[in-house]
Amino acid sequence: MKSRLTAFLVISFFSCQTPAQEKFELKVAEFVGAQHFMTQWLVKWGEKLEKASNGRLAFRHFPGAQMAPAPAHYDLARSGQADVAWFLHGGTPGRFPLTEISHLPYVVRACACCCCSRTSRATCTPSRRRSALPRI
Repeated sequence: MKSRLTAFLVISFFSCQTPAQEKFELKVAEFVGAQHFMTQWLVKWGEKLEKASNGRLAFRHFPGAQMAPAPAHYDLARSGQADVAWFLHGGTPGRFPLTEISHLPYVVRACACCCCSRTSRATCTPSRRRSALPRI
């Protein structure tokens, strides 16, 4: 009986212990400068995640291609050198052939309205583009 009580107390003692929360530092690689809107968005995104995780996540940003040149950012994330990497598939020609379909002429129109094809792009305003979209 004593051994069962002792075992129960030992098990309950260890099960009630809360493990120390590990803090994870995530490296974020960006090829644009610190003042670019995407870098600022990623910083705000990281702050939201830090707050939501109660400080368990910490983000360390590397703007301005500090970790590698822009075409190598996909490899940074794939190899684990960076936990998050922002890159553009258009900056790595030949690497993602299916996404390059959108670069072919006449596959994607400039915008939804026909004003861009006949006049200068400056006359195509967001309101004209919205009005040309079909109503759902």
